[in-house]
Amino acid sequence: GLAGGGGDHTSARRDPGPLLLPAHRVALGLPHRAAVRGPAGTAASVRTWSKYIACEAGGTVTQLTLGGHELAAEQLPPPAGALRSRLLLVRPRFRIVNRTGVPLLACPDRRRGLVVRLPPGQRAAVPLQWGGAPAAERLLRLALDDGLRPLVESAAAAAWSGGFGLEATREDIVVSLPSDDTKGWVGGVRGRVPPPAMMVDVIVEMSGASVLVCLDRCTSPPYLLHNHCSFAVAVVQRGCSRTHLVPPHGILPFTLDEPTLEHALQLSPLLDAMPTQPPPLPPPPPAFPSPPPPPPPPP
Repeated sequence: GLAGGGGDHTSARRDPGPLLLPAHRVALGLPHRAAVRGPAGTAASVRTWSKYIACEAGGTVTQLTLGGHELAAEQLPPPAGALRSRLLLVRPRFRIVNRTGVPLLACPDRRRGLVVRLPPGQRAAVPLQWGGAPAAERLLRLALDDGLRPLVESAAAAAWSGGFGLEATREDIVVSLPSDDTKGWVGGVRGRVPPPAMMVDVIVEMSGASVLVCLDRCTSPPYLLHNHCSFAVAVVQRGCSRTHLVPPHGILPFTLDEPTLEHALQLSPLLDAMPTQPPPLPPPPPAFPSPPPPPPPPP
């Protein structure tokens, strides 16, 4: 709903279209059913209003909070045939789109149960709400989605990535998505190699007051770990529990598991994982006795 001026003139709209208001100020409203009984004994509709937006000039953007939802209102330039009109575009402030080709889960806040399912063939961005969390606690996490269970069960069983912020100063972020087999892996066990994790390139695009988060497959990892030793090396980020294994004389694409923690690595040689060589066997005995040496020549 919208209200103009002092809120006396209201209008509920579900589709975009022209709207005549008595002033150059509008407020957005979110109706919901309340436990307030009307004259007929039915539940009355109570509307929650946002702050007023001054529609004076095009090109201005405004951030709104309405019923726990964060919105971005942008005033576009008027069309050529109606120069006195005001064109107001309202959309969620945070949106996310999955372009990796695999099903993913996005979680702004697991404590509030805000989990978004991102299908592999997603074409349009979906809203991303933080549930009123403070700015310091806004960390987004990603996980692979099997797509076979309900959303609540998939979120509980998923192996989540580290949390990362959506600061406007960052150009891109590379996130490692562990699989279910990697969630409880502990390095140093002979014969067990953690499966490679999928890396996702997170691109944050700012458009006025709105933020668009694009998820793509990472083709260029931020780090390459080269192991020139004859034994495997376990690598863990300081403060994290997930262990990575770099094979002997091998290369491992790597990114930080927790971008918000210290950017330091701890190494541990896996000497017990080296293949043991059996001692050399003695030469086999001859099959037949050797002939006696020839007699010395006569004098």
